[in-house]
Amino acid sequence: MFRYIHSTGVVVDDIDAALAFYVDTLGFEKRIDNVVDGGFRFVTVAPVGGQTEIGFNPGNDGDTIRTPPIAFIVDDVNAACDLLRTKQVEITYGPADEAWGGRGAVFLDPFGNECYITTA
Repeated sequence: MFRYIHSTGVVVDDIDAALAFYVDTLGFEKRIDNVVDGGFRFVTVAPVGGQTEIGFNPGNDGDTIRTPPIAFIVDDVNAACDLLRTKQVEITYGPADEAWGGRGAVFLDPFGNECYITTA
């Protein structure tokens, strides 16, 4: 069901400063830089040639839109959710079509951590 880890997230106070650090200082490449629902800027970086990306979650307050801290690539989001439900895993979002064109869902691990699943 799970193919690989797509991304993990870090909280940053300034997305442009984070981009400068990860791209200019560490030599990573910018993979995604899109504005989605409600003006939320979704940005990811990765080591050149790397598969797993780091997504930037802006701010530290409870009012800030946050993405789940880890995202997994699956072959079929609906089928993955169906299988997770058979294992009594709570799906808190989706499956749904996303503004960026993909399909996704969010489930909780036993400790309440959100995990995002999507297709490549």
